[in-house]
Amino acid sequence: MTSSFGSKMAYPRGHLLLAYLCLMPLDASALSFHYDFSNPGDLERAHLLYFHDSSSSGDRIDLTLMAPGSAGRVAYAQPVRLWDSTTGRVASFRTSFTFAIGGNLNNTRGDGMAFFIGTFPPMLPPDSLAGYLGLVSNPDNMGSPPIVAVEFDTVWNDRLDPLNVIADHIGIDVNSIHSTAFTRDLPNLGLVGTMWANISYDASSKMMVVNLRLADRRNIHNIQAPIDFKAAGVPQDAAVGFSAATGTFWESWLSHMDHGALFAREFLYPELCSATNNFAEDRKLGEGSFGEVFSGNLPDPRNPQQVAVKRLKGPLEQTMRDYVTAIMTLGQMNHRNLVKLVGWCDGGQNGRPLLVYELMENKSVEKHLHDESREKTSLPWPERYKIVIGVGRAIEYLHTGCHNLIILHRDIKPSNVMLDATFEPKLGDFGLVKRVYTGQGSPETAMFGTYD
Repeated sequence: MTSSFGSKMAYPRGHLLLAYLCLMPLDASALSFHYDFSNPGDLERAHLLYFHDSSSSGDRIDLTLMAPGSAGRVAYAQPVRLWDSTTGRVASFRTSFTFAIGGNLNNTRGDGMAFFIGTFPPMLPPDSLAGYLGLVSNPDNMGSPPIVAVEFDTVWNDRLDPLNVIADHIGIDVNSIHSTAFTRDLPNLGLVGTMWANISYDASSKMMVVNLRLADRRNIHNIQAPIDFKAAGVPQDAAVGFSAATGTFWESWLSHMDHGALFAREFLYPELCSATNNFAEDRKLGEGSFGEVFSGNLPDPRNPQQVAVKRLKGPLEQTMRDYVTAIMTLGQMNHRNLVKLVGWCDGGQNGRPLLVYELMENKSVEKHLHDESREKTSLPWPERYKIVIGVGRAIEYLHTGCHNLIILHRDIKPSNVMLDATFEPKLGDFGLVKRVYTGQGSPETAMFGTYD
């Protein structure tokens, strides 16, 4: 790739959402830890060590900053007895964790994250940014402590990755960023959304097996490789944790899929300029506190689509945070009575991020009831009943259909209930919502914008 980071801000992220590790006993007692990071209280009580740019963030662990040239590690606060020097016995183990990779979204992506077992304390190696994933130092400059890792790599690098793999991939690494084993069947831009991984190690066969379930929940990919921890130099009391790094490129976490697909996709800025006739005034649908909204036409011969393009405004840092949050939240929601997020764009040289939604041909309920600038359209009682039922279904989904997360809209009104061509209601403009985690009494407040 030839693109490089200029003056624009980048926001790559590795999010660790849940982790479970169990080591089979070397003696009478087993060592295990289980942290459900979707429960903020459990995360606060977790005995974890944070290194460099990693931090806890309410319901997750952020491994990197929202900036280029960032790296971080998080690890269990106590070393794990991996093998016994007296008996020579090695522990079998298995670990499962849920994670997401997110960031400022651009066709140029970078880096990834990894699960590792290495020396304790697990200090971040110097010169380990970008494709080195915070695992090992650049070998051109210095050596690194012994480590065994499973990498989830979101970009191919001709210096670091296998020549016959040019897409996202999983790799098993031993004392090097050059993988001992790696996947060849992951789709390009496959490591996106919220994913689940399971890693197991059988001490008798010295075989490590990795299974990864992608965000679409339809496909599970796996690799395996023989691993000898003692021969690799990993100490008997080892660090267990996660690492990630960013470089001069950006990470993208949602699929680049066809229009009309289940997931949102990334758009190029020229695409949206063309779709909106360069954001012409006669395409403007409205303007609110979050930005301007324009109608657009996506001339895809496979699935032409009319869309609403929101150009966000406000202080850059807060705008970017709201932008990323909207994508990582709305991009995972799929309900017939919620306004659908079609995609996003980082704004190109313009610098103002854009969100793309399905176009609501009949605009909002308010337009039909209270807009004095146009002739009012009657809403007969059957249509009104249909609207009430649809909004109720949307609320039910927000309260019960988002896994362990309850989303409180808090701003349901006629202007936020959109109507499609068949007058099917779709709830939009999430405005200032509250996110309440199951079993938690204290809500977390965050901004999510759709239509204003």
